[in-house]
Amino acid sequence: MQIKQVNINKKDLSIYKKLIEAKKFVSTQIRRPYMITIIVLTFIILAVGMFFMNVFYEKSTYFDANYNTHVTYFRTWAKVVADDKSILLYWYPPIVKLFVAISMPVAGYAIQITTQNRLSSPSTLGYIPVSILAYVAMLMIDQGKSWLVYVFGFIFSSFIILVNYILQRQKSSNRSFKPVLIGFAISATITAVGLVIAVSRPNILNRVTIWTGELPNVYEWLKLYISMPLILICLFAFLVLSPKLKIMQRDFALAKSLGIKVNLIFWVVTVLTAIVTIATVNITSPMILLGLIIPNIVRATFNKHEPLFVFFVSIVFSLALLEVSLFLSLNYRFGPNFLMAIVSAFVLIFIMRKHG
Repeated sequence: MQIKQVNINKKDLSIYKKLIEAKKFVSTQIRRPYMITIIVLTFIILAVGMFFMNVFYEKSTYFDANYNTHVTYFRTWAKVVADDKSILLYWYPPIVKLFVAISMPVAGYAIQITTQNRLSSPSTLGYIPVSILAYVAMLMIDQGKSWLVYVFGFIFSSFIILVNYILQRQKSSNRSFKPVLIGFAISATITAVGLVIAVSRPNILNRVTIWTGELPNVYEWLKLYISMPLILICLFAFLVLSPKLKIMQRDFALAKSLGIKVNLIFWVVTVLTAIVTIATVNITSPMILLGLIIPNIVRATFNKHEPLFVFFVSIVFSLALLEVSLFLSLNYRFGPNFLMAIVSAFVLIFIMRKHG
């Protein structure tokens, strides 16, 4: 009986070793330059393909004169550019996802570097919750004054920036997790406020919004015209900061010895993060935890931490994910944040396992 048990253990051990070897082999192959290129190109093709699917795909059924059923799956070019209303309806949603993709994951990785915490992101530090609160405040005052989102957003975000800066300067062993905990507390508070508004003013905020995070966002080119330059300017600023962020990512002490003003970089990154968060929330419903999950996936998959590499690949991955989630939302009513929640669960488990 004992001999049989030993044989089973040896068999299990052999299977475990084979799984470990397979994992190492896959990891090694994925991190080769040619494989990285193939993967990135695949996601670019996916993102572009889903962009046009979101514009043209529409399943419709009609009957001819003989009552035969016909099914079509695509809109015609004439339909998607028929007038200003059609262009806004069909082109606006996939276009705004592009600007979310080039901003949130970039801001997320930059703030992870400056806070030295892989759990930092616009969501976990409270920037997205206060931006949502600013959007709700605008809805309660006047839905036609979208510029109020920027006013309230900058006011609320100033508080978040100050709190995070104070906590980041504290000299304690768990200081890097305090801003994240504060961010979760702020998120819970704002969720409670949103729930009260949804119950008392259902014409302004639907109760489902509290759980899905999908805001009643009106398509307006004006909002995109305002947010687009802000996002592009912030993206350019992040790219300019990338050489300094690269050194800070490797070693903060080295960065300080080289004369890099770490505290100033922290302030700049937090302000840029606040701006892009407000700008994206005003043009589309936020994708919760996008700035946390995607950079960590890129780093873990390819074992590369250079800001420019992570920025570029995160943008590609994010755009593909956003366009796919938009397609599911438009055609199957599958909330994009539910998709992100599924992905987030696995990534957060991985992060906690690595640092637990």
